[in-house]
Amino acid sequence: MKSILSFSLNFVNFLNHNHDLPT
Repeated sequence: MKSILSFSLNFVNFLNHNHDLPT
């Protein structure tokens, strides 16, 4: 379960860094 949580956080971080667009 912990792995999934860690993966989710990593994925969110990845998306945040990839979608660095001015809104």
